[in-house]
Amino acid sequence: MVFLSPDETLAAITAAFLGGALFGRIVWRRQVYDARIKTAADALLRRAEDQFRLVHDSSPDCVALLHPVKNQHGATDFQFVYLNPASQEFTGRDPRALIGRLVGETLPRAGELRAMRALAELAERGQSYRDEFQLDTSGTRPGRWVALTAVRIDDAIAVTLSDVSSRKQAEAMLAASNAELERRVQQRTAELAEARERYRLLAEHASDMISTHALDGSFTY
Repeated sequence: MVFLSPDETLAAITAAFLGGALFGRIVWRRQVYDARIKTAADALLRRAEDQFRLVHDSSPDCVALLHPVKNQHGATDFQFVYLNPASQEFTGRDPRALIGRLVGETLPRAGELRAMRALAELAERGQSYRDEFQLDTSGTRPGRWVALTAVRIDDAIAVTLSDVSSRKQAEAMLAASNAELERRVQQRTAELAEARERYRLLAEHASDMISTHALDGSFTY
């Protein structure tokens, strides 16, 4: 058993106190540093979210942020987390009324689109997806053509819908023009072949001599 003198005991107590105080100061400074880092990170996150909303709120395209969930039947559905104002032109619904609701409940016909199945696979595999399809084909007027682009961001899916009806109409007009041009070329080719055949029959049965020559004077017929 070791006995310390009064001076040694005081020195030991002083060292322990100073060591504890130093350790406590280190822990306190660490907590303050972590708090500042968290505050700065939260500020950057809020600024990024504000910029995201500012950009997409002014976009003419429909921008939606979806969270994959399982519906009552165990199938993959998607919950609206964010919708920009332009989404109303595509969904026909007020964006504020859709936030927090499921796509399958609010847009029943969406389940008929192959894009919904692709989004379910996207939620699992994380690959980007792009497709084009036509909306409102059941009416008397032709439905709008929409281009859908989807990417996974963490545990959510960002979806963009763009109206490409003008491009599709231009493509259809170009295809029709090319088909008409091809028809006319085939018709003209057939007319030329028929004219050549008539010329050949006339030449073969003529009583006079008929010949054709190349530029060097050699006979070609």
